[in-house]
Amino acid sequence: MNTMTRMLAVGCVAVLGMGLGGCAATNNLEGKVGAGTASIVTVVDSTDARVSGPGIAGAKVVLRSRTTGMSDQIIGTVMTNERGEFTLRVKGGSIDQQLVVEATAPDHTVANGAIYLWPTNKRGLVVLRSMTASNATKPTHPATAAYINGESGE
Repeated sequence: MNTMTRMLAVGCVAVLGMGLGGCAATNNLEGKVGAGTASIVTVVDSTDARVSGPGIAGAKVVLRSRTTGMSDQIIGTVMTNERGEFTLRVKGGSIDQQLVVEATAPDHTVANGAIYLWPTNKRGLVVLRSMTASNATKPTHPATAAYINGESGE
């Protein structure tokens, strides 16, 4: 094998390795938690009016990876800032990896939903409904409930 062929082969292997997660990139998932009439999790364009609207400060956002046939794993948790904004750092991952976002805040119902990694021009949008006695809920995933209650041991 001549030098040029060897260099080309090494370059192809390096590029292939990066594409397959050989170089684990960190994805910053940015989002917003706000109040609304229903608790939902979705992904919207970064120019969506709800992203720049009022938010819920101090909401807890938990991110879990969903793996077929295995238990969900908590891969990140964060509290929203005073504007209701959050950034979750996810090491590695791919756009076809299913994630579950669950958010809680005092006096609001829980929002939880399955999403996929979103690009930088999108934002995660979590809407929490104000809690009343008739619509109160608790975290739906036992691991998240334990984590929120400080029982995870982490």
